[in-house]
Amino acid sequence: MKIIGGIFEGFGPLIVFYACEHLWGLLAAIISGIAVGAVLVAWQVVKERRVSSLTAFMAASVLIFGGLDLRYQTGFFVKLEPALGNTACGLFLLGSLALDRGVFAKLAERYSGRSLAAWQRQMLFRLTLVWGVFFLLRALGFVWMAYHLTVDQAMFWRATLGNAAYGVVIAAGAIYARLCRLRAMKDTTRAS
Repeated sequence: MKIIGGIFEGFGPLIVFYACEHLWGLLAAIISGIAVGAVLVAWQVVKERRVSSLTAFMAASVLIFGGLDLRYQTGFFVKLEPALGNTACGLFLLGSLALDRGVFAKLAERYSGRSLAAWQRQMLFRLTLVWGVFFLLRALGFVWMAYHLTVDQAMFWRATLGNAAYGVVIAAGAIYARLCRLRAMKDTTRAS
């Protein structure tokens, strides 16, 4: 349950934004995402006297991109906005690797309550790297779509290929994590 709470603490504004956008539309999504972001930031300030970088990034992203969505409701911006969001996510993840051990490793240590083994840190470093590059490649695809496709075509491909790509990267990451765990268990068995 602690891990689910950690996921919501980090990704809550984005989760609420997408759920509300699907159910009630863009304005409800923006208001709800901003409200959840503000509550999570306040909660972390009160509870821990600091805000995690992931929570701050997600709350700021919903606020900034929500505001831009409301301000620039043109077809071109609707097509280009996912490129900006994916670029921001990619740079955030890659920057977390350059500045520290990476946001995924920090989250894992924070919510597991223990230090990670070397193989776990290495695995999470690589997964953070893969996700960072994935978001930058998606951004390039969205830029291409913004200049070459109509709004309807871009929205269709964004919904189909964009979501399918998430599934592929999530599945590949899960398989990679499982293989790393099996290798670590095998190495531990060999050492004893």
